Amino acid sequence: MQGQLQPLLASAELRAVADTIKDYAIFLLDSEGVVLTWNTGAQRIKGYTADDIVGHSFTRFYTDEDRAARRPQQHLMVAAREGRIEVEGWRVRKDGSRFWADVVISSIHGKGGEVQGFVKVTRDLTERRGLFITRHIVEAHGGTIAVASTVGEGSTFSIELPRHRLTPAATRDKPRRARA
Repeated sequence: MQGQLQPLLASAELRAVADTIKDYAIFLLDSEGVVLTWNTGAQRIKGYTADDIVGHSFTRFYTDEDRAARRPQQHLMVAAREGRIEVEGWRVRKDGSRFWADVVISSIHGKGGEVQGFVKVTRDLTERRGLFITRHIVEAHGGTIAVASTVGEGSTFSIELPRHRLTPAATRDKPRRARA
């Protein structure tokens, strides 16, 4: 480990700041995608402790389908070439459950321009995505969603769907076909 990563890895101040951030997984990868650091937010979102994951490939956060399509490697290549990549998609926790993530991977270059490693920032958007999908389903059925928020108490969501009366024809018993 040399170049630009060594000061980052040795910085107690940087580690302290990263550990205070609980809503984002923030960690360093080497140039091959091996996890070098791990913050409290990463543990909360992904379920791995630092002892579980440091020294292992970041590809384990991707779905089997994404790994088969080599998306983790593609993301590192784009970040290396363009300086960063931002994507949304399914990621996998230690327990195997999936979550919808917003991921930013930024490259760290040495003085000669070579890629030394990457900073990866992940945010769990599962709840927001669920609300987005719910809103579309409700609106497709002619309904509405309302939200009432109180500082310090949270938010309450109300969903209203129109009542549809069944016509007499729809309520009559219809003969069933016998199964062969």
